[in-house]
Amino acid sequence: MLFTNETPSYDIYRIPVDGSAPARPVVENTHDKYPGSVSPNGDVLAYEDSWDASVHIMLIPLGGSSTPAPFADSSMSTSEPTFSPDGRWLAYVGATGARSEVYVQAVDGSGGRLQVSVQGGTAPRWTRSGREIVYRWSDVLYAVSVDPGRREVGAPSELFRGRYTSLDATADGNRFLALKPIERPEALPLLVWFNWVEEFAAR
Repeated sequence: MLFTNETPSYDIYRIPVDGSAPARPVVENTHDKYPGSVSPNGDVLAYEDSWDASVHIMLIPLGGSSTPAPFADSSMSTSEPTFSPDGRWLAYVGATGARSEVYVQAVDGSGGRLQVSVQGGTAPRWTRSGREIVYRWSDVLYAVSVDPGRREVGAPSELFRGRYTSLDATADGNRFLALKPIERPEALPLLVWFNWVEEFAAR
């Protein structure tokens, strides 16, 4: 399992799920870092690294002490990396200004980036076949067929709408796990009373 810990920057650590060994650092430096996706064979971690007021995707082998390498596409702010099922491609979010789009690029950087979304996109997820990506933009979830090897991208199709704070897809792309906030306008507001002990004693 991978997680971040503030020491004082946010560094990435790994620990066995069963707790059979202590946590070990994966990458430590003065930047804030967040794990994104592990390659299907478990050899490489793609993570987000923040510096110069922007975010960039970095790659680091998980087999031992290694130096992180920047992902090939560093011309824009990049985030939310996810490996394709065959481990050859990386889907990610690239941002220039206020607009974010979903892109695909070979992990080794060859071929240049391929734009997947049309009018904005975040949170890309591959389905099991490696020929489809689902992503969201605002309150809409889209699916789009993609063949990175042939550099072919289909037209995005809308799957459903909803106000969700987080959303993920199963590997087959048939089901989705979503967190939806519950709106309760009738609920009483939360009040915080500081120094109530002193005020109570004074009365």
